[in-house]
Amino acid sequence: MLPIGWFSTGRDQAACDLLETVMRECEAGRLGCRLSFVFSNRAPGESEASDAFQACVRRFGLPLLTLSSSAFDPALWEEGRRDPEARRRWRLAYDAAVEDLIRPYAAEVIVLAGYMLVLGEELCRRRPFLNLHPALPHGPAGTWQEVIWQLLLEEAEAAGAMVHLVTPELDRGPVVSYFSFPLRGPDWDELWRDWRQRRAAVEKVLAARGRGFTPGPEERLFWAVRREEARRELPLLVHTLDLVARGEVRVGAGEVRDREGRVLTDGYCLNAAVEAWLARAGG
Repeated sequence: MLPIGWFSTGRDQAACDLLETVMRECEAGRLGCRLSFVFSNRAPGESEASDAFQACVRRFGLPLLTLSSSAFDPALWEEGRRDPEARRRWRLAYDAAVEDLIRPYAAEVIVLAGYMLVLGEELCRRRPFLNLHPALPHGPAGTWQEVIWQLLLEEAEAAGAMVHLVTPELDRGPVVSYFSFPLRGPDWDELWRDWRQRRAAVEKVLAARGRGFTPGPEERLFWAVRREEARRELPLLVHTLDLVARGEVRVGAGEVRDREGRVLTDGYCLNAAVEAWLARAGG
């Protein structure tokens, strides 16, 4: 059984769903992994969402480790808002404290599933971290909101998500696996027409509030992209961990290799496996 660690801020229901799905697959014997610990950068009581996530962790009887990033050296954090070097020092200090917490727990791979902090270069070079990122390889970086707005503004033809090895370059490490789905066709045409009518007004809102802005239900195209992407994240992550557990993929030293030791340049396309999972689950 491959021992894995799990990092999540736990800021929404999707964080709980990912953890529950992986645990269910492990307990059923369909996934050759075991979770050694779960780490969250929010302490109990910081938010209702993270408290719900941590309650989920406790229900499974998993070791729960927390270290509040918002309470960690606030003076240095505030300095880092103005000075990139101070921000780097804060990140390295925080990561060193996290490393002290997780060191007693065996983990050959650590999964970032909705972990909202950027890892410092020392930590991501010391251990192999896999990040679930809601964009295709070479696609937009940032949060899922930022990714979707970028796709809409570009009028992208496709969307997707990937699992990649974490490196100091944000959302740009070597790709392990990905899925894609089209944003064109009968189910999408009317949504694009609606978006084009609303685009000018939305761009003004984004200019004022930034692309991390979460819109209301009136942005139907935005939420359709999010829905189709999010429901495929679960099977993508499970199938990717299965590849790693079976030795079909080897991660470490800043590289992703196949069973024969060949470097994977583009990762595995898991469209067939992901769509088969959705079909078995009833869509």
